[in-house]
Amino acid sequence: MQLTDEVQWKPGDFLVAAVLIFGTAIACELVLIKIAKVSLRVIICIGIVLLALFVWAELAVGLI
Repeated sequence: MQLTDEVQWKPGDFLVAAVLIFGTAIACELVLIKIAKVSLRVIICIGIVLLALFVWAELAVGLI
């Protein structure tokens, strides 16, 4: 928004972005605390991050 007028984020957009980012971080942190096996931790955290990226892309451009 500082470089171009084409992006018009409203306060609700910032709130959704913050919830998505912090929700992803908290979910991965819980996985790291609760799961003992390292390989399973990595797989689950990668899945969480990929899901968050998919949701972000869906909200941005509507992939589906």
